[in-house]
Amino acid sequence: MKIEASDGTILEVRKCLNDSEWDLLLAESSQNNTFLNSKYLTSSGKEESKRFLLRNGSPVLGFTVPTISNDGTISTQHQLSTYNGLFFIDKISSGYSQDLQRIKVLENLMEYFDLVKIQVQLSLHYSIKDIRGMEWYFFDRQTNLELETCIRYTGLIRLEEFKDFSEYLTTIRKVRVQEYKKSLASSNYQVITSNSADEFCRLYAATFNKHQLQVSIENLTLVKNIIESGIKNGYGKLLMLVNNEGEAISGSYFATDKTSMYYQFGANDPKFLKENGSTRLILRGVENAFAENKKVFDMVGMNSPLRGEFKASFNARPASYFETKLSLKAK
Repeated sequence: MKIEASDGTILEVRKCLNDSEWDLLLAESSQNNTFLNSKYLTSSGKEESKRFLLRNGSPVLGFTVPTISNDGTISTQHQLSTYNGLFFIDKISSGYSQDLQRIKVLENLMEYFDLVKIQVQLSLHYSIKDIRGMEWYFFDRQTNLELETCIRYTGLIRLEEFKDFSEYLTTIRKVRVQEYKKSLASSNYQVITSNSADEFCRLYAATFNKHQLQVSIENLTLVKNIIESGIKNGYGKLLMLVNNEGEAISGSYFATDKTSMYYQFGANDPKFLKENGSTRLILRGVENAFAENKKVFDMVGMNSPLRGEFKASFNARPASYFETKLSLKAK
């Protein structure tokens, strides 16, 4: 559907039918991340969500369209898909002219959503620091939709700041180093690379049950699909801490892209929490990120007190990102 924007620009949203086209344009963007690649979107049930915004016939933005239900809730697929809101189709650069161009592109996207009455929620990559284009569209204007903005936080370990993994270890909280060394010294447990998403999901459900929470079958299936896709397509690795009988007591799933490693899922058997499995596996993940010459290790969220404190203890520094929600105005 084409519309004429208030600035005279012809806007069109085109569904992406070619995964190669999507991934090629994403790879050139500063918002490139594993949660936006086509294989990840397929694994999380969002293969049909890929869209391009065209201005006067040229693509300027890629985005996904997780829909909002009538009661205002977002699907589980979106909840496990940090940073997969949008990416700019432009060269990685900076400067005043690019700032102005991106402001205009975001204004155009808001105007298209508003006129077509598309309700969405977008999780934006932390590289997007300026969302004035979204906010300015709704300034002093009669609109069909309203914009809600939330600032969220992740934790980033900038690996390039350290000579190697050993130097990095000297910068984390002492209790984590103690836990790590104690785990390494134990002959009862070892870290393995696993292909068993089912075994991880067993631990995942047990982790929630410990807090009197039940994971839905839909959620467990989604986690399983995401992990299996990452392993199959080479952008994900599942690490398990197992005992001498081969029983898994802790698991961590890490996704990767060209420059970053992401700690997406972690789980523990509540009976073995004293074995410090999470610390051992996260630090093995960071060590692997150094070995693979990644620039960033991303904790993927530090938005609750206990989780935020734990992830920060690995010298993960907070980085903010935006989540925006567009919904119909109440009548």
